[in-house]
Amino acid sequence: MYPLPCLSGCYCYYSIKDDANTVNCSHNNMTQIPDKLLTDTEQLIMAGNNIEKLDYINKDLQHLKLVDLQRNNISKIGLEAQKTLLSHADNLVLSHNSLQKVSSILQSDFQTQVWLSNNPFLCNCGMMWMHDWLQNASNVMEKANITCAGGKWNGEKSYLIP
Repeated sequence: MYPLPCLSGCYCYYSIKDDANTVNCSHNNMTQIPDKLLTDTEQLIMAGNNIEKLDYINKDLQHLKLVDLQRNNISKIGLEAQKTLLSHADNLVLSHNSLQKVSSILQSDFQTQVWLSNNPFLCNCGMMWMHDWLQNASNVMEKANITCAGGKWNGEKSYLIP
């Protein structure tokens, strides 16, 4: 690993093994993704912070291979942030957050691999598209751990995928 200039509290490096520039700001009590990241960032690791919502992602980050946002407290992802993440990142990890719903933009023809497991999804008529979509979505990982936390099933641990 070769260190790179970085934001305060983050660790930035080039990894020969992954052939990637990585910005690791995990477990830093951050409440948002930093705006000023190296534009050649390929792996952005923000796991274990205190991010509650994503409204903005820098669109100059054209080289993203991985965005790891697991184990935050994300309950809302704005439409523009979703579009940016899905069109720029190859892998998007949103597991272990507080997402109750996601936009149907996920159904679009993005090639991004997405992790959505262990979120308290609200299963109601408005989210029926997700159940149907997950049946055939090959880019969603850990489908068996995508469950309903409330709604039609009254808090029982019902699986979105039968």
